[in-house]
Amino acid sequence: MAPQLELPGVKPLPEVERLAAELGETWPNIFSARERAAHELERLGHGLGDLVSRNRAFSLVVYGSLARYEFTQGSDLDWTLLVNWEADPEHREAEILIRKKIEELGFGRPAPGGTFAGLTFSHDLVHKIGGEDDTNRNTTQRILLLLESVPVGDRTSYSSVVRNVLHRYISEDYLAPGALPRAPVPA
Repeated sequence: MAPQLELPGVKPLPEVERLAAELGETWPNIFSARERAAHELERLGHGLGDLVSRNRAFSLVVYGSLARYEFTQGSDLDWTLLVNWEADPEHREAEILIRKKIEELGFGRPAPGGTFAGLTFSHDLVHKIGGEDDTNRNTTQRILLLLESVPVGDRTSYSSVVRNVLHRYISEDYLAPGALPRAPVPA
């Protein structure tokens, strides 16, 4: 039996629905893309099955139009296998199997450039914020992780990394010299 797909608890696009109702509009393309995204997320979760539900050391994360619920017929699939554990050859093997299965399911490949469709280790996302060690790829993945991402399957690693990235941003935020310190970040 395929694992239950775990989606965020917030219904996508509630503001758009509200605005459409207020204006008496239907916006069929927006709502069609939304329905397609929900369907494709479910298909992806069921298609990957145990590959994304049996190992809590990593989470499959999708970004872009699928995560924003704007998926159309021409959309590609931006994804990463987010590892929140020590490096292990099993992670690369899982990435290869997931990549193959995603291709078998008929999803479009991400744009060339190497930002998506591979392994991402939590250490860099959490600890290389700013400065010369923070690459464009790392910054892009970290910001998109916070702004437009959805885990498919087990979300343990995903939730932990998001929490730790936010902790780093919030705990290192400061006021001008001499100002009162902000409240500590809850653990």
